[in-house]
Order: sequence, then C-alpha cells, then structure tokens
Amino acid sequence: MTQLDIASQIKDSVSALEFGRDIGLTPNMHGFCLCPFHADQHASMKLYSGRRGYYCFTCHAHGDVIDLAQHKYGCSFRDAMIKLNDLYRLGIDFKGHTSDSDMAAIKARQEQQRIAREVQKAVSALLMVLYWDTNDAVSELQETIKWNAPKQFDEEWSEDFCQALIDMDRKQQTADIWTDEFLKSRWETHEAS
Repeated sequence: MTQLDIASQIKDSVSALEFGRDIGLTPNMHGFCLCPFHADQHASMKLYSGRRGYYCFTCHAHGDVIDLAQHKYGCSFRDAMIKLNDLYRLGIDFKGHTSDSDMAAIKARQEQQRIAREVQKAVSALLMVLYWDTNDAVSELQETIKWNAPKQFDEEWSEDFCQALIDMDRKQQTADIWTDEFLKSRWETHEAS
C-alpha cells in the first residue's frame, strides 16, 4: 500500500472536525474555532467534516486532517499519519500491507461514518416536515386570531380567540425550536457531504 493510499484511508476515516475536537480546538456548532496558526481572537478557522479539512479565513492556513496533525505534533507527514492511525485505532500497517482484520476495522469505521451521514440526512428531512407543519399551524392560528379578534375595545373576547392566543404562544415556541433545529441540521448535513 502506497503512502497516498494510506493518506486516503486516513482522510476517509477521520475528519479535521473530529480531530480538532479531540485535540482541544473546541469548534462551535458551525465548525469554527480559534486558529492555532496565528494569534486568533475570533474563531476564524473552519473545521470541516468529511475529507474537506480546514481553512482559516484570516491567515488562509488550510489543509487536510493529516496537515493539521503535522502542525499539532510538529512532525513529518508519515509520522502524522502514524499518530492518527494510533489515536483512532485505524489498524493501518505501515510496513507495506494491511491485515484483513485491520482492513475490516477500517471498512467498519467508514461504514459507521456513512450511516451517521445517512441518519443526519433523515433527521434533517424529519425536522423539515416538523418545521413546515408547525409553521402551517401558526399560520392557521394567526387567521383564527385575526377573524375572532374583538372589533371594539370593550367587546368581550370569544372563547376561540382566547384559545387561539394560548395555542399561538405554544406553537410559536415550538416553531422557534424546530426552526433552530432544522437550520442546525441542514448545516450539519451540508457539512457532512
């Protein structure tokens, strides 16, 4: 197995986002963190999931997970691959071949990551349905409030109007939660692809 084959296996198995979290870079929910390549004070480095690596929007440092490991450990490309292999127990043999059991472990890890991406897409689709259903319910309540609102200042409030106001508050809170979760899920799905 060539060094490029090994690098490709590592990049398929470990993302810069995952490695960044494990070495203490603390990315936010959008993958931004303080850049270790310059004196950063405003989370300007983006750690990507998948093979995309990282990019700093201030100092323009960029690369893949192996480059990030090289910087973290101050080591060669090969040593960075060995450290990632050991850290994530990838089972890659650097003597020229990978055993069948180690290959199976690599394939299993890649399959887990594929399944995780599929689950994330399914969650995103479910959240989209919930988001639109909740927004439809809010729109219906707005119409009920509009048509049942008192026309005069001293007019008594109807039961439908009062119930719609109560329901509207609950539905609006639910809509806000679904909106936040939906947008977060869409972002994570985009990052995983």
